[in-house]
Amino acid sequence: MIEALGLEVAAIRKKGGGTQVELRGGERVGEAEGSWLYRFIVAEDLNLRDDTPVRVTSGQEDVSGVLVSFRDGVLIVALEKDLGTKIATARIVEAHYRTGRSVLLVSNTNIAVDTALERVAERLKGEPEFHQGLVIRQGPVVKAELRQRFGQQVILEEIVARLGKALRHEKDHLIHEAAPLELPPIVMSDEPLAGEWLKRDVFEKAGIPERLQRGEPTPHLVPLGTQYRMREPICEIINSLFYADRPLRSDPCVSRGGGAFPFGTSPLLYVDTSLFHPWTALRVGSYSRYNLFHALLVRNIILHLAETGFLPPAGEANDAVGVVAPYASQARLIQALLEDRLGARAAGIAATVHRFQGNEKKAMVLDLTDSLGARLGRFLRASRIEEDGARLLNVAASRARYHVVLVGNFEYLRAKAPGDAIVRRLIDNFEAHGEALDLNTLLPLAERDWVDGLHRVMPASFDFPEGAAGAFTEGSFYPAFLQDLARAHESVVIFSPFATGPGTGRWVDPLRAALGRRVRVRILTRPPAEPGGGTTEEVGELVSALRDLGVTVDLRARMHEKIAILDGRILWHGSLNILSHRDTHESMLRIESPAACSQLARFISTPAGRRDDAPALDVRENPECPKCGGPTVWNDGRFGIYFECERPGCDGKTDARRNVRARATGGDGRGTGRRRPSGHGSGSTMGAGGRPCPKPGCGGRLAERNSRNGRFLGCTNYPGCRYTENLK
Repeated sequence: MIEALGLEVAAIRKKGGGTQVELRGGERVGEAEGSWLYRFIVAEDLNLRDDTPVRVTSGQEDVSGVLVSFRDGVLIVALEKDLGTKIATARIVEAHYRTGRSVLLVSNTNIAVDTALERVAERLKGEPEFHQGLVIRQGPVVKAELRQRFGQQVILEEIVARLGKALRHEKDHLIHEAAPLELPPIVMSDEPLAGEWLKRDVFEKAGIPERLQRGEPTPHLVPLGTQYRMREPICEIINSLFYADRPLRSDPCVSRGGGAFPFGTSPLLYVDTSLFHPWTALRVGSYSRYNLFHALLVRNIILHLAETGFLPPAGEANDAVGVVAPYASQARLIQALLEDRLGARAAGIAATVHRFQGNEKKAMVLDLTDSLGARLGRFLRASRIEEDGARLLNVAASRARYHVVLVGNFEYLRAKAPGDAIVRRLIDNFEAHGEALDLNTLLPLAERDWVDGLHRVMPASFDFPEGAAGAFTEGSFYPAFLQDLARAHESVVIFSPFATGPGTGRWVDPLRAALGRRVRVRILTRPPAEPGGGTTEEVGELVSALRDLGVTVDLRARMHEKIAILDGRILWHGSLNILSHRDTHESMLRIESPAACSQLARFISTPAGRRDDAPALDVRENPECPKCGGPTVWNDGRFGIYFECERPGCDGKTDARRNVRARATGGDGRGTGRRRPSGHGSGSTMGAGGRPCPKPGCGGRLAERNSRNGRFLGCTNYPGCRYTENLK
C-alpha cells in the first residue's frame, strides 16, 4: 500500500503536480479552531480530496491552508491567516453539553473534526464522565496532537481496549456494509501496484463481493435492506440493474413529498435525441468528449426549472437539481452554458459522477453524451456490474430522490453498445416505465429567439436576425452563415476536416471581404494527402491560395471537428463540412454565447498548460518547421502531440510543449511573444499596417507574405491584382 501511494505521488508530479483555478465570490464564513474558513465559487469540475493542501493568492499575498470541502461548485478552505472574527466552536459545544444536550460535531474534513474535538476535550476533561466515553471520536484520527493528548479518552478503539472485552465485542458488530458498487478513487498512476491497492474499493480489496457471490457468511457486515432516498420506480431500476441478487426495499416515506415538478409527476423521464442526429467530439489531446446539442438541450431544461422557481435563487443551497455527465468536458460545457445565463445561481449544477457521489438532489438530469462522431466510450460499454461504467451509471441514477431525466441518442447507443450492455437495459427500463419529454417543446424552452431550421428550409433571401439561435439544415445553413461572415468584425475561425474546390470557392469572396475589414481569418483542415475531400493536388492548391489571400491555414492530421467561431461569441457546430459539403443531409447548431465559444476553444486547441486558459483561436497554432522554416502539420502519437513539416523530404519535427507558451500569449510559436494576426510559412500577415493597395480601382489591402525568395507585400485581391512591394 505504501509503495502504491509512492507511485501515485510520482505520477501526479510527472503530470503537472498542483492545479491552479480561478476563485470568485470569496467570503469569510467563520473560524474553525485556529483556521479561518472562506467560501469560493468554482466553475471548473474538479476532483479535489478533503485535506488537500492549498495556497490562495490574493493580490501579492499567498496564504496557505487546507481544503475543507468541495460540493456543488462551492469550495470551502481553511486558511492560516486571521481575516475576521473568531467563532469558538468548543465553547458552543460546551454550552449545549451544560444544558443536558447531546452534540454531534460534523465536518467534511477529518482535520477540522480533530482540531475542534481537541478543543472540546480540553474544556471537558475535568468532567467525571470524560474517562468513560463522554467525548468520542468516530472515524480516522489524522491529528497527532489529539491522539497524543486525549487518545485514550476520545478515540473509540482506545476506549474499547481500555474498558474491556464486552465493549470490544459490541464494537466489532458496528461495521456496516456500504454500497459495494460505489465508484473507486481516481488514480493517476498506471503502475500495476497502484491498480492493485488504489484503484479498488475497500470491499473489493477485502474480497467481500466474492464471498457474497459464493453465499459465504459475513459476520461483520450488516446488509443494507431498506433505502430511504429514491421513489420506488427509481429504486426498481437500480435493483433490476445492480442489486438483483439482494434488492433494496423502499421505506414508505419515499412515496411522500417531492412537490410540483415542472415536467410532470413521473419519476422516470427521458429525452431521445436520435431524430436530431447529435454529434460527439473528442477534446483535443484526450479521450474526454462533449456533445453540444445535448449540452444546449440540458441547459434549456435547467433554464426552465429556474424560470418556474424549482431551482433555488443564487446564494441558497441547491438541493433541487443536478446534472451529471460521464465526461468532464461535457460537464464543463454544460456548466459554462448555465453560468452564461444564470450566473452565480448555476454554481455547481453540472459535474461528473465522482462529484455527486455521496450527494443527492430532488431531480437529476443524466446526460449519456455519447453519439455520432466518436467511438462509444468505455463507460457505456460496460456489461458487468463490477466495471467502472456500471458503477458510474449506478451512482448517477441513484442520486435522485424524486425524478430522473435521462438524455441520450437511444438509436446510436443501441447500435453501438454490446448486446448485454447495462446502458441498453437502462434505456429499455426508461422507455417501458417512464414518460418521454417532447424535443420540440424542449428546444425552444426559455429561448424566445430560437429558430428551428430542421423543420423548414429558409430561402436564400431570408432575414436572419442577430442573436438568433437554433438548428439548421444544409439548406438554411448557407444563407445564415453568409450573413454571419458579413457581420464579423474581429475574427473568423473555421474547422472543416475536408476541403474541395467548389466547397471552398463559395466562401472565398466573403472571406476576402472580411480580410479587407481587417478581420483575422483562420482555417483548420486535414493535410492534402488524407482522403475524404478533394485530390491531394487540389487540396494543396486550395491551401496555398487561401494563404495567399491572407488566411491563416493550419493543417491538422485526422481532425473531425466541424465548427466555426466568429468574433469569439457566435458558435456553429454540427455535421456539415463547411469547405467541402455537396448534397448530403446535414445539420448545424448556432448559438450566441461567449462562454460556449471559450469552452469549445479549450476543447479543440492543443492543451496550453495546467491553467487551462482559453487560447486565442484566431492565432496560428502550428509553429514553423525548426529545420527549414516552413509550415507544419499538427499530429499526435504515442508520446503526445507534435508538429511535423508539411514539405515532402523535410523531416523536421517539434514538440507541442515548445509552442504552448507562445500561444498562451498570442505569440508566433518561436518564443518572441510577438502576436501574428494571420498567416504562416508561405502565407501572409497584415503586420505591415494593412495599407490600401495603391493600384487604382483595386480596393484591396497590402499584406506581408513569405515566399522562397523572402518576405514581400502583396495585395489581398491576388490573383486579380498582382501588385507587390519588396521588404528589406
